[in-house]
Amino acid sequence: NLASTDPSFETLFTVSAKSFSALESPSGNYDFIGEIKDDLSIEIRKAFGIMGQSEVRGSYSQSWNPHAYEFRLAGNCFPPDINNWLGNWWCNLWDNFSFNQEIPFGDFRIKGIWGGEIGNSRTIGFVDSGLLNYKGFTITNADIEVEVDSNSTKIKSDNIVHEKGNLAGSLTFPRKHLNSPVFLSFQIDGHYPLNDARTIFGESFERTVEDINATTLFCNATGEILNKQPDTNSNSNFNLDVQSIDPFKIKGFEINKIYGSINKSGYLTTGNFPSIKIADGQGQLYFETEANGTEELVNLNFSLKDANQGRLIKNIIRAKEAGIFSKFKKEQSEIELEKDTFADEGSLSFAIQAEGPLNNPLQFEGTGTIHLRESKIGQINLLGKISEGLSNLKIPLPSGAFSFNELLIPFELNNESIIFDNLNLSGPLSKIQAKGNFNLSTQTIDLIAKLSLVGNLPLPIIKNLLQLADPISNIAEIKMTGNYLDPKWELILSNN
Repeated sequence: NLASTDPSFETLFTVSAKSFSALESPSGNYDFIGEIKDDLSIEIRKAFGIMGQSEVRGSYSQSWNPHAYEFRLAGNCFPPDINNWLGNWWCNLWDNFSFNQEIPFGDFRIKGIWGGEIGNSRTIGFVDSGLLNYKGFTITNADIEVEVDSNSTKIKSDNIVHEKGNLAGSLTFPRKHLNSPVFLSFQIDGHYPLNDARTIFGESFERTVEDINATTLFCNATGEILNKQPDTNSNSNFNLDVQSIDPFKIKGFEINKIYGSINKSGYLTTGNFPSIKIADGQGQLYFETEANGTEELVNLNFSLKDANQGRLIKNIIRAKEAGIFSKFKKEQSEIELEKDTFADEGSLSFAIQAEGPLNNPLQFEGTGTIHLRESKIGQINLLGKISEGLSNLKIPLPSGAFSFNELLIPFELNNESIIFDNLNLSGPLSKIQAKGNFNLSTQTIDLIAKLSLVGNLPLPIIKNLLQLADPISNIAEIKMTGNYLDPKWELILSNN
């Protein structure tokens, strides 16, 4: 070898191979220039190959004791073309990718020992790709770094371009020989197109978000997906900060905007959303869930202020039609809501603090308030059409005395019962104060109320109303019982 790079390389050689295949790889055409040492170690200084869908240049070295090798490859490389050369870890790495006709450009350095200890191989490289698909998620452009050592396979990118925006992130897979409980660790930041990319983190994540319909969410997340373990249902740990970009739906229930975070560690999951916009109302949500065997307990604190009650009820109806209650027990009844009985100009505020089993809402306990402002409250079927019911009692009051526009209900939630001892229903001419309970299971109401006229309004008609107050003073209570849609009304007269 007159042109040796080292005196120990005694032989210079060239190889030209046509339609050649090694280890059942796609056949290709190759041209090599290399040297051979006196111990028969090989150094291919310059290599060019066209194999399958790949066209690369590079180098290769091989020693025999141990059987150490090193590839250096650069060019338009279709990674599965060399699956059989590098074994299962490489094949599994690209198993979920599909590539466009435009083959990605790659630059890799791969080394190891043939037949050596498991996990001895090393890979460093990057892929500059145009259009590709990962588990159904289409990427229009990406710069991807790949690094494999004895502990993990890591895929990282600071620039993933898709139709809805940009992402940066990484996926880390522990090497199988470590028997790690972790299947996948992830980090992600940017515009996450949930509808398009719900499958990329595995079946557990896909089941978690199956009811969410969101085009794009802005998120920052870190976490890990655990391997399936038969003795536990704790299959992930993560921290997620999320902010909506466009309105999205959960089982048909539309959320205009949301901002907050979710943290999951083992069996405990906490969520803190200081800003939620629903039906033009502003809300907050904090929750904490703990999985305990087959039962998942939840503690929640939710409030919504000044929502457009017509839109909110229609939202709930859409969610009901989409099956939002389908995970509850079949024997549980559902409240019937009518689309046309709620005016869009009304407002609803709602707050609740409660805890109980997530799969059984009739076992929740807590407190809350409902505050409704609406000109036709008395006609809402949810209240048994209270104006109609009072009119049927033939109380001698002028027309309009049973028109109400504001309802305030502080309540206690005790399993199947909503208990209230200070319900206030008021209108321009009269008000009702009541106490009682509503049974969620039987959908029956048991209410005792007092009716009084409002005497402090500066209206001429009030003087005339006060002259008719004697019948009111003789009414001790008004009782309403039975099914909330068609309750029974009765007057209880005072002994006076």
